[in-house]
Amino acid sequence: LNLAQSFNPVGANIGVLLGTALILPRLTSDADRAGLSGQALVDSQERDLSLVLGPYLGIAAVLVLIWIVIFFTKMENPLEVHEHEVAGAHPHAQKGVFSRLLKNRHYSFGVVAQFFNIAAQVATWSFTILYAEEVLGYPPRTAGYFLQASLILFLISR
Repeated sequence: LNLAQSFNPVGANIGVLLGTALILPRLTSDADRAGLSGQALVDSQERDLSLVLGPYLGIAAVLVLIWIVIFFTKMENPLEVHEHEVAGAHPHAQKGVFSRLLKNRHYSFGVVAQFFNIAAQVATWSFTILYAEEVLGYPPRTAGYFLQASLILFLISR
């Protein structure tokens, strides 16, 4: 799990960079969309959707290939320890483990820090592009680079 999570920020950075460089500049602008009506507007929306759909289909194809490789790769299973052997014979033994975990200051502070880290990421990723476009007046491509910068900062901070 730790190894997998180390790739999460890398994938997020690559995804935003590709979206900023390849998709956002090619989308129909709000000004151009305002002048369209009827079938022309529908055609514009379908074109924009196809711009977004292409990269997602490419990502899906790569994931299917990875899944196939994982499916056909033989891996050794370590000996599993049964839950009842770890917990002991007493049915309430797990309660003591959880209680000790909550008393561990490093664990408790880690949970709180992770909560605020995720909250900061979600808030940043949700509003950066809108803020850069609507408040600061930047075009979508430049706004996308602000989001990219925030992702890089989160990657370095991690």
